[in-house]
Parts: sequence; C-alpha cells; structure tokens
Amino acid sequence: MPLEFRFPDVGEGIDAGELIEWHVAVGETVREDDPLAEVQTDKATVTIPCPTSGRVLELRAGVGDTVAVGAVLAVFEPAESAAAPALAAAGAAPEAAVAQARPRALASPAVRRRAAELGLDLEQIRGSGPGGRIELGDLEPREQRVVPLRGVRRTIARTMTEAWRTIPHIIDYREVDATALLRRRHELREEATDESVRRALTITPLLLRIAVGALRHHPYVNASIDMEREQITLHSEYNIGVAIAAPQGLVVPVVKEANTKPVSQLALEVAALTAAAHEDRLRPDQVRGGTFTLNNFGSLGGWLGTPIIKPGEVANLGVGRLQERPVAVNGQVVVRPIVALAVSGDHRVLDGHTLAAFVSDVVARIESPSSVT
Repeated sequence: MPLEFRFPDVGEGIDAGELIEWHVAVGETVREDDPLAEVQTDKATVTIPCPTSGRVLELRAGVGDTVAVGAVLAVFEPAESAAAPALAAAGAAPEAAVAQARPRALASPAVRRRAAELGLDLEQIRGSGPGGRIELGDLEPREQRVVPLRGVRRTIARTMTEAWRTIPHIIDYREVDATALLRRRHELREEATDESVRRALTITPLLLRIAVGALRHHPYVNASIDMEREQITLHSEYNIGVAIAAPQGLVVPVVKEANTKPVSQLALEVAALTAAAHEDRLRPDQVRGGTFTLNNFGSLGGWLGTPIIKPGEVANLGVGRLQERPVAVNGQVVVRPIVALAVSGDHRVLDGHTLAAFVSDVVARIESPSSVT
C-alpha cells in the first residue's frame, strides 16, 4: 500500500514551513533516513528524512510552497510493497510503474540552497566545474531578471517590514572609550586555561555580559508589549539574541538565560551559534525566545548603524567598529580606542530618559568592566 508521509512537527510550536529543496525525485528508490527535503522554519533550515525505504511515488509540494504541519509531503511505495506489486493499491501501481528516476545535477548542498533561493532549476544549468558540476558562479545572472523572494530573505523582509511599520524607534547614540574593556579582555584571555575559550573571547561576549548586567537594573528594556491585550511583560529571563550576518542572510540565534553564565561560557556559546549560523544548521529553538538583541556590526567594519528592533522585543544594542581616535583627557589630546554605540528603543514602552539611563549604565560598565567575569 502507498504510504503518505505528512510534514512532521519539528518542535517549538512550528505550524508550517517553506519547502526549500527536494533531495529526491519521483521514481527514485530511497532508503529510510535518506535526506528527503529541506524545509525553512522561521530562520532555521531543517532536513526532513525519508520515513521508509522504497520508491517515491509523489511529491505533493513545490519549492517555495508553504507546507502546514500534518499536510501530505510525499507518497512512497515501501520496499516490501515494491517487492510484491500485487499488494499495492489498485490504481496506484500503474502510475508508479511508469515513473522513471532522473539523474540529479551535480551540485553541493550550498549550491542547491542558493539555487532554491534564486528559484533556479539546476537541471537547466550547464555546470563549469569538473564533470559538469555546478558551481556558485554558474548561478549568477547573465542578464537582468526577477528573483523570487524565498527562504531566509523572505523571512527577513517580512520581519523588518513589521518592525518598521509597528515599532516607533528612538535611538540613543554614544561614543565610548574602550581602553578598559580591551584591557579586561586581555586579562580574561590570560586567565583562561582552555585555548578554545581564549579564541572565543572576542568583544561580543564581554558586551553581552555588560548588557545583561545593565538590563537587570532597567527591567523595561528587557520586555515585550502586546497592544491587543494592552499589557507590557517584564521578562524574568535574560535571553539575548546575537545578530549574525550568515551567508543565507541575517539570523539572530539566542543565548538563553545569559544572566546565569560566566563570560567564558558565553564566549563558547556565541562561537558555537555563530558557526552553526554560517553552516546553516541552526535549530528552530535556537532562534526563538529572545528578550533583547545585541548587534555587533563593528565586526563587519561598520562604525555606526541603525539597529532595527525585532518584533517581540523593545530594544536593540548596536555596537560599531573600534577605532583609534584623538580625544581630550585631562586637558591633553591622546589617542584612545573608541567604540560607537547605537541603541534603539520602542517608544511605546521606553521614553527617552528611560533609554538614556540604560545606555548610560552600559557606557559605565564598558568604561569600568571589572565586574565582567
């Protein structure tokens, strides 16, 4: 009997996903747990495995379609049915019998993901690599064309549109002397006995620890607003999103309960989440539940920016690139490492003085970071 495989619940309350790529074709013979499809849920890509060994009879969705949990994703002829066709359901066998497996284009998973984002059929592309393998460069447009909005880019577009339409942003800009912060990072690296911790101790985990310390004294910054219920929730957990520029687009994995972790653990966790983001293997639960966002665009060379508040939060701390600048200290001009901060707040929850008090607390902790442990 044909087996209908339904899109499973991949966790964290997901009720639908966008089909990014099929790894099989109608008529192909597969084994149980072979990759079946790539599905995008929020900002995480999930590989759905084949539920059985046998032959693929039908694929019920196309690339770019939104598939609801519980909807039929594919139909299989299990291996035992394939061995005994007399047991197959009437009407299903003749159609399946004429299905032929087609050769798949030679391409890496990264190329397949990019082709899916661009809405390209790899079977129609001539590869320039060895043996006709399709390379990323082969996907580049040769002329102007319309590119479908798919995957992470579509999620980003929708989220940013909602954020800019519904959240009235106010922004507090500061320049801060980071001399003591860099000294503290050096001390922490010297104290670390694990080489992986030393490598992971960038400025970001120190700033994350500083942000958490300030948030504990400014509860309305670690909050969310529900306009329909007309209520503000002051969160007791400090789940800090860290904005990462991944190849597939901007993603914001979340460091859960950051207030309970020392800076060494935060450093390792941020490094692990960054690697997972760049390899497109973040789980759905790793991009959910944030209460505040840290955006270190200085790592990309940006000096100053405009952080956009993620819906469901009320603030975003943007950090620019460290630059040596001449500044006046005790009447003398000296060169100091200066970092620019841009902190966005939701004006429905935060007034200017509330946001300024939080930013001033962050500045004080950067200039005197001895409590960062």
